[in-house]
Amino acid sequence: MLDVIVPSEKDVDVTLLYQTNYIKDIKADQLESTITKENNILHMKHLYPEKLESKAVETPHYINTIIRKEPPLVREGMLTVTANTEGKPLVMANMLTTTKGEESDISYQNNNGYVSGVADGRSFIFSTRPGDIYNSDNFITDALTLTWDNEKTFATIVKSLKRDGRLLIASDIPLTCEISGKLIKYYHKEQADVIIGVEKEPASVLLNGSEITGWRYDKNGGNIKIKLPEGEGTLIINQ
Repeated sequence: MLDVIVPSEKDVDVTLLYQTNYIKDIKADQLESTITKENNILHMKHLYPEKLESKAVETPHYINTIIRKEPPLVREGMLTVTANTEGKPLVMANMLTTTKGEESDISYQNNNGYVSGVADGRSFIFSTRPGDIYNSDNFITDALTLTWDNEKTFATIVKSLKRDGRLLIASDIPLTCEISGKLIKYYHKEQADVIIGVEKEPASVLLNGSEITGWRYDKNGGNIKIKLPEGEGTLIINQ
């Protein structure tokens, strides 16, 4: 779970709220908080920022709760996570996983402008300076978040994405996309020009199941240039 908060004229404290039934189920900690129900544990690893405050806060009983439940009433509560903008956009990143009582399987490190790690065997990266380019795990990109495996690469709020020195996708405006071989699923908030890396000139390009012709192949650049409409779409590049 990742939130980006951009301050206006003054810095502000930003608090994320996670509601649960009973305050006794909450264990608040600066590094990792948990909410437990029987043997099920929701782990919330606080990846970023490093300076934050995590609290278990008691919440009032509403009249409907008092009417519906037999006494004695049990203290209700929520988990709060608070950080300050400190003069720049604030990235708040919390990794949520569940276990049957075991510890969470998450490792990560804070790098220069991004955080990289592994959660349950899946690699991930997110930017701590949104919009800046970073270089990690053979990727060069400005993606807000990035995760991948042997078959797929998923990136959010990205304008440029390269892997192993080869362009995967570039856009005039940020987009969110999943790239898997010849298939690209994307979301654009508005129509924009996009450049997609290819190994050779495509035989055909399909957008949402229909073949399109309004694309150009750049042999020297090893890419095609195409105008993608706003909203969600699926692109298939047959080579």
